[in-house]
Amino acid sequence: MAAVKRKERVHIEQRPLEQERVHKRKVRKKRKKQNKAKARLKLALTFGAVAAATFVLLYRYSEISKVRYDIVGLEYKIEQATKHRDELNIELGEIRDSEWFVSEAQEKINLRKAEEGQFVTVKVPKSSQEAVAQTESSKSLFAGILDKFSR
Repeated sequence: MAAVKRKERVHIEQRPLEQERVHKRKVRKKRKKQNKAKARLKLALTFGAVAAATFVLLYRYSEISKVRYDIVGLEYKIEQATKHRDELNIELGEIRDSEWFVSEAQEKINLRKAEEGQFVTVKVPKSSQEAVAQTESSKSLFAGILDKFSR
């Protein structure tokens, strides 16, 4: 019997050691799971941060590209406006040139120089000129003309 009691004692004493070992194994497994969860969380956060940074960079690049496109469009409009202004300046120079004006009048409305018999000379007496000058100084030209016709 002494041997049996001895075995039981050894068996009883080993149980807490085995329980401790089992407990340590469970704790290790739990820690491994927690470490894996933390690693996955870190990986997910890192991926999210990289994705967000990439999105921000791509968005900024698209905005810069849009602004550059707008600038090119505006430069094209400026170039077209400059060409149009130059064309208008050339046309204005032609209009100011009396030879061009005369040639256009001859071509478009068949204007010819007046012949000797087509001239009519009208002589206005000095007193009429002075009366008109006085009327112009006191009234507008249109009002002076109306006054002359109404008399």
